[in-house]
Amino acid sequence: MNHPSRSLFIDLEKIPDLSKARKWDQERLKVFTTICLEPGISRKKIIGKLNMRPTSVSHLVQELLDASLVQEKDRIHQQSSGRPEIALYPVKNRFLAISFHIVAYTLKVALLNPFEEVIFSADRSLPPETSPAVFLKTLSELVDLAKHSVPEGSTLLGASIHLPGFMDTSKEVWIFAARWPKIRNLSFEKIRSAVGVPCSIDRMLDAALEYLLLREPEIQGKDILLVHWGYGIGAAFACRGQVLASNIGGVCEIGHWKVVEEGGMPCMCGSYGCLETVSSLWALLPVLKDSCGEIPEVEDEFAGFLSQHREIIESPVFRKALWSMGSVLGALFTTLFPNII
Repeated sequence: MNHPSRSLFIDLEKIPDLSKARKWDQERLKVFTTICLEPGISRKKIIGKLNMRPTSVSHLVQELLDASLVQEKDRIHQQSSGRPEIALYPVKNRFLAISFHIVAYTLKVALLNPFEEVIFSADRSLPPETSPAVFLKTLSELVDLAKHSVPEGSTLLGASIHLPGFMDTSKEVWIFAARWPKIRNLSFEKIRSAVGVPCSIDRMLDAALEYLLLREPEIQGKDILLVHWGYGIGAAFACRGQVLASNIGGVCEIGHWKVVEEGGMPCMCGSYGCLETVSSLWALLPVLKDSCGEIPEVEDEFAGFLSQHREIIESPVFRKALWSMGSVLGALFTTLFPNII
């Protein structure tokens, strides 16, 4: 994540279901949440903020101290007479997790704490001809680097793996990604084996939408369509705040909707006439390079290049790409009627 935060963006009380938990556990979470959201707060201020008994707060804070979840650091000197109060802070690196995602041809790994602070990061670039074995070996090496960077006293909870391309989540297979044509039908089991710690595996778009819903309280509970149009094309959809998943495959794989009636260019998925064959960056680049020379393949760089070469937008191949993409988005809108795109 690019911008570490000083405090939690996510309301911790919304994550666990404590409706059936003991009252003591619920109160302990409230105290811990307050310390996380207000680092440096004193016991006295917690008592006033949560309207709890002083003895209860004292015992709850001690439990959190014993579990190394919070720490005492500073003394808060009072203007009036009396004992100085002690400031409480969360132990930010008590629990850590590994995040793995892909940008263009680059594999990126990061070791993060719950405050979105990056403890360690590394990346490796892989060429288009990369085999599944090389991909898994590189993934394993990057994750090992992150594991060895876990500080003493921290607990590594696991890893979250976010992959581009087409996947069948029910059969747990990464079917393909446009960047690496040789990587096909790679099982989640092999990916988990390479990672070596408990891990979740998700489509990058689904993970991005889940994070967006957690990060932005004002959009929670709404119907949201997240669209990616770049080297590949895809989408994710949240209905009333819940990201949709299918028990027989993927959801919103719009890059493989048919937009060419007969024949057409072969797609990375093995079919013909898919939206990606006329509108994706991987399909457009060879044609555009014939007329424009060298063109960047990284999506952000291509966007900058396009803003400086507006004549490309007027070319027949690009106008067809725009029309096809617009047609699919129109159909998707009238099917889902999202509040936000």
